[in-house]
Amino acid sequence: GQAAVITPRQVTSGLGAHRVKAIAAAKHHTVIATEGGDVFTWGSNREGQLGYTSVDTQPTPRRVSSLRSRIVAVAAANKHTAVVSASGEVFTWGCNREGQLGYGTSNSASNYTPRIVEYLKSKVFVGVATAKYHTIVLGADGEVYTWGHRLVTPRRVVITRNLKKNGSTPLKFHRKERLHVVAIAAGMVHSIAMTEDGALFYWVSSDPDLRCQQLYSLCGKKMVSISAGKYWAAAATATGDVYMWDGKQSTDKRPVATRLHGVKRATSVSVGETHLLTIGSLYHPVYPPSMPKSDKAPKLKVNDEVEEFDEECMFDDLESSSITSAHKNDSEQKAIPSLKSLCEKVAAECLVEPRNAIQLLEIADSLGADDLKKHCEDIIIHNLDYILTVSSQAFASASPDVLANLEKSLDLRSSESWSYRRLPTHTATFPVIINSEDEDSEREVLRTRNNNKNKNPLENGDRLDSFLQPKDDHNLGISKQIRALWKKLQQIEVLEEKQLSGCILDDQQIAKLQTRPTLENSLAELGVTVERSHLKGSCSILSDGKGNKMAEVSRKQRRKSKQRVSQVE
Repeated sequence: GQAAVITPRQVTSGLGAHRVKAIAAAKHHTVIATEGGDVFTWGSNREGQLGYTSVDTQPTPRRVSSLRSRIVAVAAANKHTAVVSASGEVFTWGCNREGQLGYGTSNSASNYTPRIVEYLKSKVFVGVATAKYHTIVLGADGEVYTWGHRLVTPRRVVITRNLKKNGSTPLKFHRKERLHVVAIAAGMVHSIAMTEDGALFYWVSSDPDLRCQQLYSLCGKKMVSISAGKYWAAAATATGDVYMWDGKQSTDKRPVATRLHGVKRATSVSVGETHLLTIGSLYHPVYPPSMPKSDKAPKLKVNDEVEEFDEECMFDDLESSSITSAHKNDSEQKAIPSLKSLCEKVAAECLVEPRNAIQLLEIADSLGADDLKKHCEDIIIHNLDYILTVSSQAFASASPDVLANLEKSLDLRSSESWSYRRLPTHTATFPVIINSEDEDSEREVLRTRNNNKNKNPLENGDRLDSFLQPKDDHNLGISKQIRALWKKLQQIEVLEEKQLSGCILDDQQIAKLQTRPTLENSLAELGVTVERSHLKGSCSILSDGKGNKMAEVSRKQRRKSKQRVSQVE
């Protein structure tokens, strides 16, 4: 183009009514694929990366007419282009000085028209990625092939987990299934692949041996999106965090990924040469289309309009008359919403977003717009982490009354019957290898999880006088009852604190408060003395070896409690 464009602008010329399905942007040109499978390119054509001849620069999108196949995936590098057809074939064109087109020699001239990679015709591919000097393709079976960096023939990248310790002894664990790659990314320094279970693997792009390794600094985190630029690579996790690492320092060292601060709820990431782009997913509910009934809101009946309509149609046949009568009966039950409610609806659908939700909440509160206020509160509470990250100054400028009401709404939601927080589980979600280095590393020994289930219950200082033993089914049942009763008492204490602070409890919560004496009597029968000051604090607890906590009650205390009961009787 003639000048830089700072703000986004729609590309309309040259595309007509075509709808874009895939897009790739490189340093000097852009490639798109439409829903119909056509390919359009524009930009610099000095190395033939646009797919047609007769022009050095194409300012507007132009169709690559020599491509007869229906294209579903595209990739653009510095001076070459690669695409994948719906039938799984791979086509490349552009600069071929490093063998990045997959045919010819390692120092071939540029190819200005698309050509199929013959070596891959027997396989079906679904994805493609390109960097300055090489190309990567992803097969439908999850296998990865690459070529370039003076190696013309495509070769398969072996992607496996590290199954060895520092020596030659293989690790025995349950994750021995074949890995299925679902995403690939090509960078000038590092190329990366993401498996179906969210694991991340990388290799040095120029390595002739294609030694692929798992990125252990991100073990335990499930990846959902990956991207690689010239030097930097990035990945987005299932929790919305973004991690990056720099491969420019040294290709010999294992990269260490660091979390990118200030980014939350990311679902997709894309890395360029000098910039990064992320797409986030925020909670934004649909504004209720049905307006709530209010006696204060003015309503306009539409009976007059219906009567005029009846006069115009009084000479129609009986069927038309019956339809009009039914329409009139329905219209009598409806009312036109007030101007205030319409303004609230427009503001909720067109203005409110997480960044300005607090400011609009203050405006809605001052104007008495209850529906808009509730809508803003819902957005703020569900996107609280995002707002605190990108717009924390909004809380500092908000009025104390608005913050107090917002805190009250958040507190009421926290007392719901179920929480969105992830509860701890006893099943390990991390790989067996916690920290791993190369096979020939001499500085660090692999640390693996101890998954031995036949552990002696008397080891690690287990109490012999405890009423609970791991192999005693009767005592195990009693301990479960105690834990359940104790948990209910703690919930009751939380409700009591809310009631003392001025919160209004509903009937169900009040009924739960009334069960406290019954719960205390049940605990007393099991030999546990309940003191209210200890509920929130720490009662004497003992781990059962599975991460659970139980009340520590000795056998002597249980005997004494039983003797007291027998004496009373």
